[in-house]
Parts: sequence; structure tokens; C-alpha cells
Amino acid sequence: MPIDSDVEKLRKQVRKAFQMRALTISKEAVEYAVQILVELGGEEQIRWTNKVIAMLLKQKASGPVISFSEFKSAVTECVSNSSSKQESLIHVIDLFTVPRLRYDEQRKALVVVDGQASTIGQSSDAKNLYRERLKLVVQRALRSSAFEHYQLCSIEALLGAPEKASSSVLIGMLTQRSPSVYEIEDLTGVIEVDLKEATFHKGLFTDGCIMMLEGRYVGGVFQVSAVGLAPIESAKITRNFFGVTNWFGGEGTIACGSQIRLRTLCERNDKTRFILMSDVWLDDSRILNAIHELIFAFTDSQLLAFVMCGNFCSQVGTTDAYDRIYDDPSLNSVLPRPPLPFQLFELMRDVPNCSFASNPCRIQYTNHEIVIMRHDLVEKMCRNSIHMPSTTADIPEHFCYTIASVGHLSPLPLHISPVIWQMDSYLTLYPLPDLVVIADKFEHFHYQLENTMFVNPGSFARTDLNFYVYYPASRTVEVCSADQKATEVAE
Repeated sequence: MPIDSDVEKLRKQVRKAFQMRALTISKEAVEYAVQILVELGGEEQIRWTNKVIAMLLKQKASGPVISFSEFKSAVTECVSNSSSKQESLIHVIDLFTVPRLRYDEQRKALVVVDGQASTIGQSSDAKNLYRERLKLVVQRALRSSAFEHYQLCSIEALLGAPEKASSSVLIGMLTQRSPSVYEIEDLTGVIEVDLKEATFHKGLFTDGCIMMLEGRYVGGVFQVSAVGLAPIESAKITRNFFGVTNWFGGEGTIACGSQIRLRTLCERNDKTRFILMSDVWLDDSRILNAIHELIFAFTDSQLLAFVMCGNFCSQVGTTDAYDRIYDDPSLNSVLPRPPLPFQLFELMRDVPNCSFASNPCRIQYTNHEIVIMRHDLVEKMCRNSIHMPSTTADIPEHFCYTIASVGHLSPLPLHISPVIWQMDSYLTLYPLPDLVVIADKFEHFHYQLENTMFVNPGSFARTDLNFYVYYPASRTVEVCSADQKATEVAE
């Protein structure tokens, strides 16, 4: 029999877990939970509690107070799911099936948006899109240790206070009112900024990008002395604050990165690898021969998946058809994009374990969360940046830092990089995944930030058949070339 102090400790643990999700659990439900938890170990107690909470959120409880009947129903459902099926080690996730998330300022929690997203939204959706991006960055920045010595100021407070000699720090979205006039906008207002004397820190700062500005408010204009990006937060810190609910999509209600069983499976399969390729021209015999050699070379190795990204055609148009046809027969310039129709690949109809994914798409492998997007984003951000790195070699680092700080796959205004308004949260990188693959025709690179690896495999067709190999167990990548001996690659 557990002693009274242990029981009371479990009661507090259960209540605290629910309070972190802005929920209150009834006294009867707490006692029922304690009866179950006393039979489990410490780590298993936390995992089980989080699993039940995730099920309650999925079931959409009637209110913030969880009754005994609702709690017991969630427990029964969790037990049923555990006994009826096992989670797959790898799962390709269609982005259109994942939950839409937003940050609730009142509850200080991530919540699921009700209803099915529509490709045709209302004008208010475009405005809310930017607000939701900004709210995620601001709440993350306020929890950062970097703000222990700084006081974040809102534009509303800045406009309502007299001019002062000391500097203020703003976080907002940069907008360009005219070719020579820039403004910074937050949730409370907008103010003109003067960037002529500003010092730029690491990042690619574009119109529509969320950034930090330090300066003084003088004569109705914010005189900027320094421009930077919001601090980056690791997935571990994010989950410590919001819990281990599976926001990523796919199977399971608990984030795969928080499951020790899956982590152990990944470590056991230490030679498992992913092949990452972009610009795989299927109408080019040279490319097809190279792919054939690679598949043959990896036949006997511990290969998990070939990830092949477009463009899949070497030419974007034909002379005897339309003046221009698009690479994907879908919403070509708008993100996210649905999977390519399977009818285009009838020859592969009988190929097992072949998936045609959305763009972007997500992959779960054991305890790894992987995001893959095919988009020529690097050059687009460089063209629209108000300040460029001193050397071209620094562009990959600045690019990755921007994506991680903004927490979004397309931190550009809608007129430059269109996004389906109600589906913008699908492009959010929060919490940060383990691997982010942005397949871009820009030269290949890889860069690691806060235990997240950013990779651009570059163009397979336009280079010496270069591609990347990713090893999940060691979280490392290797750049390879199909022009090398196939036996060397497969060793």
C-alpha cells in the first residue's frame, strides 16, 4: 500500500499536468487516476497521464473542467487503442490530415482549431494568418532567458509614452509601405521605422518577416540601432512548457520524440538511413540510370526510404501545347499543395510502400519528426531581403536561422509566397522537428540549430548527381554523389 505522502504527491502531479493544458480535473477523476498511477513507475506515470490528456483534447471535452465520466472514457479509449494496434516505426503523413494549431493567449496553450480548413477563405483569414505567426514567436521570446535583461515593449505603449533617451525593444512583422518607407507592426499597432543606421545581426530580413528591433522613438519614427531575430527554442523546451501531446500528426497521441521505446528502437537500428534527393528528372535517361544504380547499390544495406522531390520534368513547357505548363498539375504556386495524382504514375501502381506525399509533407520515424518541402525558397528570400550577409557562403546559415526563429516554412508576404489562408498553420515548425528538408535548387548545404538539422540536398539533375544521406540514430548527414562508385555509397 502506498503511504499517504506518495498518494498526495500523485494527486498534485495529476492536477499540475492538467493545469499546464488550462484544464481542471474533478476530485473523483483525480482519485481514479491515483488508483491507476500507483501501479506504475515514475516515468510511466508521466507518459500515461499525458496520453490520457491528449485523448481528452482529441475528444474535445465539454469544458475546461474534466468530469469523472469524461476522464474514465478517455482512459478506456487509451487502453483500447494500446491493445488493438501498434504504432508504425515509419509513417508518411499527408499534411492535410494534421491538426490545425493556434496559440490561445488566455489559456497560454496550444489549441486545435475546430472545423475543416477550406481552400477558399475569408478576408479575415489573411489577417489572422499573420497574427497567429506573430503570437507564436512573441510567447516563445518572452520565455527566453535572453529577455531576462530586456523589457519587451509594444507599439501601443511606445506611442502612448513620451519620448525617452533609453532604447526600447520591439517584436513585430516588417512591412514595406513604399519603396523607401518601412514599418513594424505588432498586435497593438504599427509604427514607421528608420533602418539607415541599424546594425543587422544573423538572418535574412524580408518584408513579412517577424524580427526584433532595438532603438529609440524620436519624432514619430522608431530609429533602429539593431535588427535581429527572436531567440530559437528547442523542441525539448517547447514540450516542457506545453506538454508532450502529438501536434505533429500521424499515429499516436504522444509526441514520438517523448517515447523512450521508440528512441531505443532508433538506437538499435543505428545503420538505418534516408536518401534525400531533389530535382529528380524522370524524363532524363541519365537520371533514370543513376537512380537504378543507387537502388541496386542499397539493396543489401539498411536503407529505410528514398525521398525524391521534384521537379520531375527537365522542361517546364512544350512547343506543341500551352506556352507554359507547371511542374505539378495542381495549385503550383500556392502552399501547401496536395499529392500528385497517382494516375500520373501508373507504372508504379504495383510498387509496394510507395507514397505520393503532399508538399510539404511530414514523416514520423521511430522518435524522429521529419518535415520535407520542395520549394525554391533560398533565392526568393535573398531577393527580398533588406540586408544580405557579407559573403555568399554565409547564406545557408542565415537562411536556416531565419526559418528556425520565425518557426515557419515560408516567412514571406503572401504576394511573394502565396499560402492557403486557413492552412497556414500546416507550414509552422513548432515545436522544431528533428529534420527539416527544404529541397531547393540552391547549392546543397546542411546546418544544425537547437538539435534540429536543416538540409538542402540541392539539385540532383543539375549537379554531379549529388544527394544527401541522413542517419537518424546519430542525427548526422552525409553528402554523396551517384557518380561515385555505388559500392562506396552502400558500405
